[in-house]
Amino acid sequence: MHKIYTDKQKEDIFDIIIDRIRGGMSLRSTLKQDDTFSQIIWDELIKDEDKKIRYTCAREERADGIFEDILDIADNTGDDLISLSDGREVVNHELIARDKVRIDSRKWILSKMNPKKYGEKTEVEHSGEIKTKDISNLSTEELIARAEAIKKIPDA
Repeated sequence: MHKIYTDKQKEDIFDIIIDRIRGGMSLRSTLKQDDTFSQIIWDELIKDEDKKIRYTCAREERADGIFEDILDIADNTGDDLISLSDGREVVNHELIARDKVRIDSRKWILSKMNPKKYGEKTEVEHSGEIKTKDISNLSTEELIARAEAIKKIPDA
């Protein structure tokens, strides 16, 4: 049985959820913290366009925070070297490899969260020529015959 909340209580709970998402927490993690949150977030998002916008903005802020995390991880070189007891320093390959995984996973997540902003840009370059044929002067029978021939081509 669901508890009945006042509009003010729903607004307060919604604000908590949005603040946590803006702070970097996923919606899933936020909802796990309190069963109330799941009921409130979906009820509020369904009925209120302004709340949908606030939720979308919070998700964008979260993505931007993840992007900043990538920079922080990449720029942190503090533990890249290990000091040995004999005074030598060696590269901490394990930490560097772990940081690479952390960066790559965040890049992948960002590309899914906001592909237009964080996805890989691909460019297609064409060389050669494209031949076209003007079929505007063909009769209806000729056009039908061509369409039937195309249907017979595998994978067409």
